[in-house]
Amino acid sequence: MNKKPIITALLFITAVTANAQLLFRISGNSLNAPSYVVGTYHIVDESFVDSIPGLRQAFADCQQVYTEVLKTDVTSADSLALKKAQLLPKGMTIDKLLSSEEMNRLNAYVKRIIGADLSNSRLASLCHLTPTALSLTLSILIFAKKYGRLMKSGTMIDDYFPKEAMKQGKSAGGLETMAFQLDLIYGYTVEEQKEALMCMVDNGEIMEKMEEDIAQAYLSRDLNRLYELLDRKMAICCLPEERAAMLDNRNADWLTKMPAIMREKPTLFAVGAGHLLGENGVLNLLRKAGYTVEPVQ
Repeated sequence: MNKKPIITALLFITAVTANAQLLFRISGNSLNAPSYVVGTYHIVDESFVDSIPGLRQAFADCQQVYTEVLKTDVTSADSLALKKAQLLPKGMTIDKLLSSEEMNRLNAYVKRIIGADLSNSRLASLCHLTPTALSLTLSILIFAKKYGRLMKSGTMIDDYFPKEAMKQGKSAGGLETMAFQLDLIYGYTVEEQKEALMCMVDNGEIMEKMEEDIAQAYLSRDLNRLYELLDRKMAICCLPEERAAMLDNRNADWLTKMPAIMREKPTLFAVGAGHLLGENGVLNLLRKAGYTVEPVQ
């Protein structure tokens, strides 16, 4: 199958929902108290929580939080697996993986983003990254170039929720394991990763503009526009089955876990908001399961 892993990976730093809302209340269906789900943009600073109306109160009303992955559950084996997935084999560099013509295209793309290409000694470490790791790094740099002020604390919004829960004596959990997410992002051959990287490079101006527009839509809560942009971005280099693996299948899996979690304690779920919308999105699946889901004004 002609996979496009870079687009799949980029969805981890993309967030989406509807009706200019990020926070939704979940009630009914025999719940003793409401739970909540909030959509995040994974690389936005934790200070953005104050830009989400009602979130502080929702946090206060809940007794536990769940994120996609709980970092305190990450093992040393997970950390080693991540490092291995991000680096090319010893002695291999990106210029040996790509043809000279492909390398020229990549360098032109990198120079437009950073102001220097990969022949610059200051960027030598990037040459040892796998294509997926390199493309993720470049996407973060695109975001930082324009919205670096939103990464000021070094603590991303997803990490805020379990950190604050533990500070308040509340419990925290994860809907997935790090091993699962590593396989989802990096579980492709180097050749498949290379193909996806070049798809990103060859659509560089379009992808860069989309990344900026998606970030701006999230920050301004123009979320219908953001969802439209996400669909367009995925259509460039992503196959339908990859979208299903990244979004639909995971949403369905979460819905097998969320009911029991919510029955146990009122819970705040914080997930990449790309999971919330659509026929197979978390919000619609919750409604189909009999819950009342409404935006928090």
